[in-house]
Amino acid sequence: RNRNRYEAPLAQTPGGKRLRSDEATRFFNTGMDADVAANVGGTAVTPGGGGATSEAEALASKPQEEPVEESQAGDEWQRRQRKRQTAVQAIKASPDYRTLVLIRAKGDTPLEDLPSTPDADDSALSKRQWEASVMQWRHGLKHLSSMLVEG
Repeated sequence: RNRNRYEAPLAQTPGGKRLRSDEATRFFNTGMDADVAANVGGTAVTPGGGGATSEAEALASKPQEEPVEESQAGDEWQRRQRKRQTAVQAIKASPDYRTLVLIRAKGDTPLEDLPSTPDADDSALSKRQWEASVMQWRHGLKHLSSMLVEG
């Protein structure tokens, strides 16, 4: 059957999540009521004539997602932490950072006016927050370096 591209796929939950074929079979075999089936884009099909009488029972029989193991989460954090530390080390090897070190050594500029290194070990920062703080740090280093060259 040729479906219109705007028509909802048949193997989809009421929330819009597409299902693999084995999940779709389990989902449709629970015996959804007609309004739930309409949201899925199909018709109310209850193989064998029986099935769950409520949406709550249908959702209860749906397989639960497996939780992420602690070791996997820890490994992922360690990988991100190494990437963050590598990024900080690369920036600290730049000429702009060396300029900052010279300015700190002189002691003429208050420390709060100088850009500070983002904390690579802060797991509370999301990826985007981390990237934003690194960009802000690099921008501050470049600005400081360019002001020293001009002045």
